[in-house]
Parts: sequence; structure tokens; C-alpha cells
Amino acid sequence: VKMAHELSPIEQLPEEILYEIIGNALESIFSLKLVSKYFNDRVDAYLKRSRALRLADRLDMEWTQDDVTRVTVGLQLEKVVLFKLRLNRHVISDDFPWSKIDSSNPDWRIIEPYQWKFHVSDDVHPLQYFTFDFVATEEFLNNLNKCLGGSSNASLKQEIGNVYLYTCDSKPTFRREQQLHFRKLLSGINVREFHYGGNISNEDVEFINEFIEDHNVYRLNLQQMETTVSDPVSALLGFSSRVRSLYLNENLISINEKWEYMFGLHSVEWADIILAMLGKEMKLDNLRINGFDVPRWLSPASQEKLKKFIPQLERPVSFEGYCGNVHRRFADYMDRGYSVRAIRGGMSIQYCARGPSQSRSAASHLVISSSNDV
Repeated sequence: VKMAHELSPIEQLPEEILYEIIGNALESIFSLKLVSKYFNDRVDAYLKRSRALRLADRLDMEWTQDDVTRVTVGLQLEKVVLFKLRLNRHVISDDFPWSKIDSSNPDWRIIEPYQWKFHVSDDVHPLQYFTFDFVATEEFLNNLNKCLGGSSNASLKQEIGNVYLYTCDSKPTFRREQQLHFRKLLSGINVREFHYGGNISNEDVEFINEFIEDHNVYRLNLQQMETTVSDPVSALLGFSSRVRSLYLNENLISINEKWEYMFGLHSVEWADIILAMLGKEMKLDNLRINGFDVPRWLSPASQEKLKKFIPQLERPVSFEGYCGNVHRRFADYMDRGYSVRAIRGGMSIQYCARGPSQSRSAASHLVISSSNDV
């Protein structure tokens, strides 16, 4: 350990200032580590502190036809150097030739000993993407988790903006294995918006709820293909008690336009379910339902009930429903601070304390629109 009089002027700076300098010189961070052992240690300390920052804006996890795991990480350009440095520390050797596989040469590279390959996208606007193909092992998942900023310390948890998991064609046993790998990869990381695509079963609902709680998910975006949940209403209320924002997107392979169907429910009045999901005891305050494939899911009676009772809710909420069978047009009016108005192919019910011009972020909004208008 150097004595104070042995430190250079820059080494005598307070650590907070030194960390600020490092954070603003990420493009030179590899060179900075070579200056001295002191700077090498300070850079490593900065990496641990920086886990509380958002490194990745997007992460996708899916599986190729030969059951190889594919993970794609999207980062803003200024975060790329930091991510490369973490890869060097946890996955790749320190002398890895990044200059040979930069955005101008996006070839796949085979990396030992994990038998994985990756490439870097040549498109850096708005994000640059690193894609990894690998046979999942606990060691590799743990190391990649460290690169993403995984932490068991709640105060140091980093957030990823959008996380996508697609399990459309998986057998139940393999899907559970996929979900386990997914949880390992994202251990100790918060998620702003979780996108889940595929068939929805009781086991999937349980997995989604656990993931929401463990990763502090703000918005859940479901792209459901087939719903086999035994109690769909209970599942929806469970989601509503856990997230602030919920998007439901019904994507049916076999379509019958006469179906009054949504999320495993046939011929029900959705107004009661929606009002319960947005009730004052729920966490949910932003709900959007896209039913383009089943345009009859929201009946005229439910539309009228939502027009009447959404303005009576005791909390600000937002609801958008796309159904393609709007009941009727009507003149614009105000009700309890809500602007109720007809729009092309639908209607809007929006809470606006200072009138209709108030920003949507401070308002509650209901839109029921035909798919042609979206």
C-alpha cells in the first residue's frame, strides 16, 4: 500500500471524484487499468459500484431449433465498453481481440472453454446488440449474470429496461428448464418491463408471478398464444396485484372472428373483470388489452358499463382496449373530471383535472378502437 506522500496528485483525489472521472472515460477504461495497480484496483471498485446503474436496455432469451440457448443483450453505445470489460473479467480472457470483432466486423466468434459463440451487431442506433449462442451450464449463466450486474444486495441491484422471454413451442418439461435458466441469468437484477410470449398455463402464471416479485417488475407484457389456465380471472387479478402496468395481447393461431373470447374466457362480460383489475385494492393502474384476433371479446354492454363506471373509480387509472366492434358513436362530454369522447372506431375516457389538454401521464385513459386504427 502506498503512503500518502507516494501517491500521484490524481491518486490523492477523493474516491468519489475519481469514480466520476472513470465513469466519464469509459472508452479509455482498458488503458486506465494499465496505468498502475492503484488505478486497476479503482477501476475494479468502480465496476462493483456501477452495478446499481442500468447497463443493458434490453435482453432477449430464446432457443434455437437444436435447443441452443440464445441471449441477446442491447446496450447504449456509451455502455458497450463497460460491458466488454465485464466480459473480459468474467467470461473472456483479458487479451481478447475486441478490435477484430467490432461493429465493422460482426462475425461469430467461438469462445472456449464454454463452447459458445457470439457476434456484435453493426447497428448501434439506438442500441448495439451482443448475441450469445451457448449450451446452458450453471457456470456460464452465473458468469454472464455477473456481466449484467447481478447482485444479492438489494441496494446494488441493476435494472434492465426490457426483458423478453419466448417459450412458444416448448414442451412443458423443457419450458420449465428454460425458465430455470432464465431465472439464473437474471438473478439479482431488477426488470422494468417483462415481455412473456407463448402458451399460458397454471405453471406459467406461477412462474410469472414469482419473477415479478423477485425482479421488481413495473410492467408485464403478455403475448399469449393459447391459455389453459384453470382460473383465468384469478390469474388476471394476481397480475393486477403485483404490477403497475399490464398489457395483454391475444395472438391466436386458429381464429374464429365470432368468438367472444379473451385470455381463456368465453362469452363473459369483461367490464366486471376490468373494473376489478383496476380496483382501489389493486396495484395496477395501467391496463391495455389488444384483441385484434378476437374482435368480439368486449361486448356492447361491457363498453357501456366501462363508460359509466370508469369515471367513478376512486383512483387514477388507464385502460385501453382494442376490440374492433365499437358499440356506437357519441358526442364528447365530461364526467367527474373525465373527458369522454368518440374517436375514429372507438372511444376515449380520460381523467384530466385541468381539462382535456392535460398530459396523459397524469391522466386516466380508456380507448376502445378497431384494429384498423392501430
